[in-house]
Amino acid sequence: MELSRRSFVASAAAATGALAATSAVTAFAEEAAPAVEHAPVSEEDADIVVVGSGTAGICAATRAAELGAKVILLEKRGILGGSSGFAEGVGGINSYLHKQQGIEIDLAEVFQRAQEYHHWAANSAVLKNFIAESGPTIDWLHENCGVDFCITIVVSATSYPSWHLANDMDGNLNRISESLIAPLELKLEELGADVRKDSPATGLVVEDGAVKGVYWTDGSNEYQINAPAVVLATGGYSNNKEMLEEFTHQSFDRMHNWGVEGRDGDGIRWAHEIGGEYHIVSTMMGACTAVPEPTVFEEPLNWMFSWQPNMRINQDGKRFFCEAYAADFCVSTNAIMAESQCFSIMDQGYVDMIANEALPFGMASVGYVAGVPMPGAAETVAAAVEAGRLLKADTVAELAEKMGVPAETLVATIEKFNADAAAGADAEYGMPPEMLRPYDQPPYYAAPIQPGCFTSVGGLNVDVNFRVLRSDSSFIEGLYALGGDESSDTGRDYDVGVFAGSQQGWCATGGRLVAEQLFA
Repeated sequence: MELSRRSFVASAAAATGALAATSAVTAFAEEAAPAVEHAPVSEEDADIVVVGSGTAGICAATRAAELGAKVILLEKRGILGGSSGFAEGVGGINSYLHKQQGIEIDLAEVFQRAQEYHHWAANSAVLKNFIAESGPTIDWLHENCGVDFCITIVVSATSYPSWHLANDMDGNLNRISESLIAPLELKLEELGADVRKDSPATGLVVEDGAVKGVYWTDGSNEYQINAPAVVLATGGYSNNKEMLEEFTHQSFDRMHNWGVEGRDGDGIRWAHEIGGEYHIVSTMMGACTAVPEPTVFEEPLNWMFSWQPNMRINQDGKRFFCEAYAADFCVSTNAIMAESQCFSIMDQGYVDMIANEALPFGMASVGYVAGVPMPGAAETVAAAVEAGRLLKADTVAELAEKMGVPAETLVATIEKFNADAAAGADAEYGMPPEMLRPYDQPPYYAAPIQPGCFTSVGGLNVDVNFRVLRSDSSFIEGLYALGGDESSDTGRDYDVGVFAGSQQGWCATGGRLVAEQLFA
């Protein structure tokens, strides 16, 4: 996340069966899975089957093929990439790009800070290996796969500059779908890997507690692939209402779920049914918030009212956290989830600042530049009011009535904030002084906002070799899990605050390493 250097914004930078039943931690897991009858019409062999083609799966398939393995990559959708395609960058430490920039980061310090962020809930061996290998993964993607990384930045102001953004094949800064998935798809074709779209896996081939392959369907028939290594990279469970509610104890409908369909928890479910253990399966990657009827998270209205450090108000008409953390989407999501309702508030002065002076928080990969005016900001607000997506009032009391919060409380909240702005110190939540400005220029605007979710992060427990573990720490032979299907690298919060881009880095690094462990 880029930060403006203007005075208003500058301070943000400172700112086997029975084991499965006995080890289950949720009602969902404790329910006996219905027996599935498989009837494959044919069988074939491969060295490795990768299930899912997001960053984790496509990196595993590419590196395995590069090392000479016979690879089959199964993707349930008609295009590769999954929700990874919507991400902007890949996390890495001490990459070739860092070296070019004269940046050297202490790996031990990163590990220590990351574990403190996770309250030491991550598997230390797994996390340490990931951090150490993340830079070499960036190098491999660049040197072997043609990924054109161009800049390293932060998301949260407390993060290392680990977030690597990349250009597409036309040389333009773009999302992972164009900057990473596209060149790797070409690489897979060049290497002769067998990539199958619209080909969902339907289950695991299991014999005597070991995984021997995968079942899949073309929509008409079911088939069997025999392979000594099966890699699960199905993208987690964030589209699965039952799993999300059981694992997170949150309402599925309360959270706006960004990303593509298909993240149904397949890999997690199949592994758990044969004894795979969970590791903090509840962990989600928050996504700041969503305004009413959003299209994509970077649509102008959502960018203005979900990602900027303007005032947030709860159901009681009160502030409830330091808005300087607005762009740290895990911090802000946690704060908002603790309330029953949330509104994002601006006055006309704040809108004018964004439109004519400086956008506080920007993101180059989606077209927003911090520190310069946001084109069309005033028109965006006017259109949203007209469409009923944004509340507008001439007084704070009138705005409170439209919001359905106590008017006296909201008036007092804004008066207190204005007084703190005049004094240069936020007595309640410590908003940096340079970010304090009064809300005293009518009209006033409020967007009802809901928490957002980019993806689930919690999943299966794996070891440093990405083998799926049972509750007794033994591993399931032949079964590996990557990305959103496992979570041994993390704690109860996705790491935005220390290792920016860590999930995509975890996916890419895991994909490379699992292939090298099997075939190098």
